[in-house]
Amino acid sequence: EDIKSSFVTHRRACGDECLIRLLSWLVHRFLNFT
Repeated sequence: EDIKSSFVTHRRACGDECLIRLLSWLVHRFLNFT
């Protein structure tokens, strides 16, 4: 739930462009992790 709430806060602060950057960062970390 912490991730979700910070996710929502992040989107409110930055908007969709920042959300896309965050998503691509998460994907990048996920790919490196596996």
